[in-house]
Amino acid sequence: MALSGFEIAMGGVSSIPVLGGLIFLGFKAFGEKNLDASKLKPKKPAAAEKKPAPAAKKDPE
Repeated sequence: MALSGFEIAMGGVSSIPVLGGLIFLGFKAFGEKNLDASKLKPKKPAAAEKKPAPAAKKDPE
């Protein structure tokens, strides 16, 4: 029994290289803009402790 045109087309579209390419193109077209982090503000560090600057030592002369 011969395969119909629909079965041949579905087999070609569902093959791994073609399916991978379609997913990649879909990501490049729609997903990459949504993952752009440049619009996000960087997080501020949570209450970082400030250590006092060490006092300058004087050389004994």
